[in-house]
Amino acid sequence: MMANGNHDSPLVAKFARDAGWTVLDGDVVDVKGVRILGDHDVLQTRIGVASHQSGDVSPGEQSQALSDKACDAEKDGMPGVDLLLIHDPTIGTVPLESGCVPAQVSGHLHRRIDPTQIGLGIRYVNSSTAGATLGQATVGPLHGTAEMTVLRFDTQTHRFVDWQLVSVTKKGSRRCPSGSRGPSRRAPRSPRRRCRRATERAAAGARSPEHDRRRPGRPRRGHPAPHEVTRPLSR
Repeated sequence: MMANGNHDSPLVAKFARDAGWTVLDGDVVDVKGVRILGDHDVLQTRIGVASHQSGDVSPGEQSQALSDKACDAEKDGMPGVDLLLIHDPTIGTVPLESGCVPAQVSGHLHRRIDPTQIGLGIRYVNSSTAGATLGQATVGPLHGTAEMTVLRFDTQTHRFVDWQLVSVTKKGSRRCPSGSRGPSRRAPRSPRRRCRRATERAAAGARSPEHDRRRPGRPRRGHPAPHEVTRPLSR
């Protein structure tokens, strides 16, 4: 299974198909119970040539088309899409915000971004599996750490169970730490609801004698300091 990137040519796609790989082309494909939607990168980058649009479809148009395809897949009792596989992570923003795509896996950035909620879905950006640093060629010896992510999927709940990072350094040493639990999505609260809750908390704190005695910014005993935790889903 592959979604061509900006460095992949139609010839690369042909070699992959001839080898038995499924090359995604904008349709939903069922792989052992996991419904995957993906497509090639509409931008191409060649040696000595800047990135340019390879066809009539722009990145924005592709993003909207994938979102429409994912939402249409849920109609008429169909199970919908479990995963969006696309090289450029920005293409998945509209599908994730639509709520029709629960998870996205991408690359392109040559750096890993752990699973993060975008809109109503989870995005994971894997680092370079070729160990290529940004601006460096992907052939030859490793220029950086090569990383591959193994995702375990539950076909009953249609959600990721956990993910595990496998990395190989330039010196040839490898690291395979224990897996991390798959992130769960949280529905964003409306601004009005957030404002109401903040007002209620402020009013309750103003009425509390304990609130008046404690130091500014110091959490009340037994209550953790407010913080935001993101265990966000790179190439």
